Amino acid sequence: MASSSLQRGDRLAASGQLEAALPHYDRAVSLQPSAAPARQRLCHALAQIGRTTEAIGCCTEALEATAATSATAARASLGSQHASFFHALLGESLAAASHPLRAARSFRRAAALQPASADMALNAGLSFKAAARHAEAAASLRAAARLTPRDAPTHTALATALEAMGELSEAVAARRRAAALLPTVAAAHGELGHALLAAGRAAEAAAAHGRALTLSPRLAEAYFGTAQALLGLRDPHRAQRAFVTAATLAPYPYPYPYPYPYPCPYPCPCP
Repeated sequence: MASSSLQRGDRLAASGQLEAALPHYDRAVSLQPSAAPARQRLCHALAQIGRTTEAIGCCTEALEATAATSATAARASLGSQHASFFHALLGESLAAASHPLRAARSFRRAAALQPASADMALNAGLSFKAAARHAEAAASLRAAARLTPRDAPTHTALATALEAMGELSEAVAARRRAAALLPTVAAAHGELGHALLAAGRAAEAAAAHGRALTLSPRLAEAYFGTAQALLGLRDPHRAQRAFVTAATLAPYPYPYPYPYPYPCPYPCPCP
């Protein structure tokens, strides 16, 4: 019986024997093809042991079977739950196989079926970002940020996508929210400073980098940011001192072009 095979597979999986559990899950699926739990366990086990291609095929077949069994309204709700699981697992497997765009689309389908799931929206956004589809990434990450307004990494990821789109004002707002949620993390204030400077707000950028330096006085990146902000404020002498300090703390750490015509603090020739 399918239930017996499923139970034997579960016992083996619970003891860490996922490879040994696979034939039992496979048999349960063959005996009862319309039963989603057996397919869920089979696909999940394949993904866990790194058989990614097989996990992708398993999820694809499961989604086709779920669609067929969910055709009636009475079974639509349960089918939607199962479909969300398979879309999410398919997204994870596609991401592991280095297919970020296909993964993003799977996560987005899972998010549409589970609109209250911040994880699905976040995974979709991160995968779209990895595929350089920044507008779609921003849309998913906005949804994730609405669902989890106190999650700083979500706001940071949203800011990165917005910056890639040139949406600098909204990016600053996202960076500001992240910094407010991480008041003692110097890097968060430094990232806010870079966003403010990109938006042409040099004075606020200098203040943000100042907060970063208060938290981490030897943070070379914050000195670089401060120097750039001071150049924007037409204060080249203080900017030069900040650049020299940054170079002393961490030679060649960041890909910021040195501002001509001020003398470069690095030894020549450049590496």
